[in-house]
Amino acid sequence: MMREIKDPTVLHAKRELLSKIVFVGPLPPPTHGLANVNRDIVAMIAERTEISVFGVQPATLQRNWRYHFTKAQGAVAAIIGIVRSRMGGATVFYGSVDDRLGNIWTIFFVLVARISGMIIYLHHHSYRYILQPSKILRVLILVAGPSASHIVLCDEMAEAFSNSYPQSSNFIVAPNSVPNSVRSMVSPKQDVSGITIGLLSNLTQEKGLVEFIRILEECDDPKIRGVLAGPIPDQQDLEFVEHAMERLNGKLTWLGAVPDSAKDDFFELIDLFVFPTSYPSESFGLVILEALVRGIPCIAPRRGCICLFEGTSSVEVVPLSSDFAFAAKRRIAELLDDPTEIAVIKAKAQQEGANLNEAHRLAQANLVQRVCEGRDRDSGGNRSNFVGSSIS
Repeated sequence: MMREIKDPTVLHAKRELLSKIVFVGPLPPPTHGLANVNRDIVAMIAERTEISVFGVQPATLQRNWRYHFTKAQGAVAAIIGIVRSRMGGATVFYGSVDDRLGNIWTIFFVLVARISGMIIYLHHHSYRYILQPSKILRVLILVAGPSASHIVLCDEMAEAFSNSYPQSSNFIVAPNSVPNSVRSMVSPKQDVSGITIGLLSNLTQEKGLVEFIRILEECDDPKIRGVLAGPIPDQQDLEFVEHAMERLNGKLTWLGAVPDSAKDDFFELIDLFVFPTSYPSESFGLVILEALVRGIPCIAPRRGCICLFEGTSSVEVVPLSSDFAFAAKRRIAELLDDPTEIAVIKAKAQQEGANLNEAHRLAQANLVQRVCEGRDRDSGGNRSNFVGSSIS
């Protein structure tokens, strides 16, 4: 990481040695994990060098004709912006890869960047096209060329990506991180008479909405409650939640959309974060780390790079071959049996979360330094892992 330089003259000279960057990808709003990670990486780059930013995320997640029209407008503006930025001296293109048909636009972004001679970094946030290899992604990799750097979130993701797309070989492993300025939930809640489980997400069936409610319904102890937080885009899912709240008679609460500024309030309500995701794109589960750094233990299936949490005692990572609902109900029962230990468990979760997050932030800092220096390959090999060394 670059050391702090006090003298502004020296700082200006240092910035002159760094590359000018062009970023294209989704940024908030709306808020979701991918957009938040992009926002944080862009902010880290902007602290070091000049960056031109072109957000291509429509203001809604509902995919209708307005969504696609707005995205097309943003994509055309981004293409023009890449050309202008290149003419203004930018030498590095940093793109966030789409995982659906929107990736066709990514191909155009990369094509313009490569024709103009820019160094290319592609940040992959999705497992969808790794689990189900995509012809569009193959074209993107071909257009990007063999010297393009592919940023992934864990070693397993790099290995799986390489198996699905053998023509790609230049990987940087940089797991996601979250801001450190969060409120710890280690202190006991005022109401310690039971266990409250929680789910925070864009609430869909793939993100575990139905499974979460089923788990809560099958825990028939009145001391077990559930809190949902996040928007519900689908009308049928919304009606399902409303009926579930009626059936559960006060055991289930839905807070609606929760902005970043109110996440602490959500986590303060719960004792265990339950994340029964089956989302095909799931690559990391950023919300797991958001819970952990606040001192909330978690349970989640072993999807994508959620394997990174297996080294902690505070996150139970359930194999995909196991019954997630059974594992979740067992964990809830364990907490209910000894509620006096919850404060100890939360303290452990907070410490493990802080340690893991610090390692991830260091990985991202190393990534940003490499991007700002405009290195198209690490000097030690084809893949850089998240502790900064190179492995072949």
